[in-house]
Amino acid sequence: MHPSRSVGNGRDASDNPPREVSAERLEEILAAHKLWLAGRGGACAQLERVDFSRRDLRNLDLRRALLSNAVFAESHLTQVDLTGADLRDADFHGATLDEVDFSGANLSQANLQECWINEAIFIEARMTKTRLFGASLRNCRMFEVHMVGCDLTAANLTGTQLSHAHLFDCHFGEASFEQTSFLRAHIHACRFPNAKFNQAKMAGAKILNCDFHAVKAEGVDLSGTDLRLVSLYQTSFRLSNFSESNLKCADLSYADVSGSNFDGAILFGTDLRNTILDSARALTRSQLSQARTSESTILPSGVRGPYIRGSGDERPRSRLIPSDRAGRAPTED
Repeated sequence: MHPSRSVGNGRDASDNPPREVSAERLEEILAAHKLWLAGRGGACAQLERVDFSRRDLRNLDLRRALLSNAVFAESHLTQVDLTGADLRDADFHGATLDEVDFSGANLSQANLQECWINEAIFIEARMTKTRLFGASLRNCRMFEVHMVGCDLTAANLTGTQLSHAHLFDCHFGEASFEQTSFLRAHIHACRFPNAKFNQAKMAGAKILNCDFHAVKAEGVDLSGTDLRLVSLYQTSFRLSNFSESNLKCADLSYADVSGSNFDGAILFGTDLRNTILDSARALTRSQLSQARTSESTILPSGVRGPYIRGSGDERPRSRLIPSDRAGRAPTED
């Protein structure tokens, strides 16, 4: 039991403590639930506030089950089907949830901190103020997931699919997004300080009013991405693809975008002061004239700014390759 457990919405669980269900009774509930799912009578599993801590619950079918405020701390739920389940305020802290299907589930205010949730499915799941601090979410499918006010600090989302996801007011500080896909995602007012985005795919995404301060990334696909008013201050997006992206009034000051492709990108009012544009490709006189550069900007030609129209400094002096690192001389064409 957890007599003093604090549940997701901040109230003290001692006012409404978790309840126990014996193994025999749980079998009866699950058998009735199976019949209910098949449309052959039975009853929906109503397991609100049940304490499942440290239990082996692998391979169970809990589709559309009522599990709000249930406690799964340190339990094993590998390959459990929780499609459409009500998991509001559920506590999964430290649980193993690999290959679990959360499609269409309501995980609002659930606690998934420090959980193993690799290769899980979250298609169209609803997550409001869900806590995922330090969770491992590698290679998950999160298409069209809705996240509002969630905390994914230090979470590992390597290889995860967030295509068409809706992310609002979430915190992703120090999270890992290596090879993660955000294709056509809507990302608004989110914070990504010190996150890693190497080889991430963000083509066609709408990223508005977000903070990417001190992000480290290389080879990111940002083609056609809406990055208006986004803060990329002190970031590293070397060798990335910004072609056809909208960077109107974005802050790229002190950023390193050396070797990146800006073909057709909108740079009206973009802050490029103290930015490293060394060997950046496909920048035109018009683009750089519309942006803000300074004497500390390193232009594509390798010389320091500010950019002077007609100087020819929009032409890249070399072509960088992925093995190049800051401080090494780039390969000359």
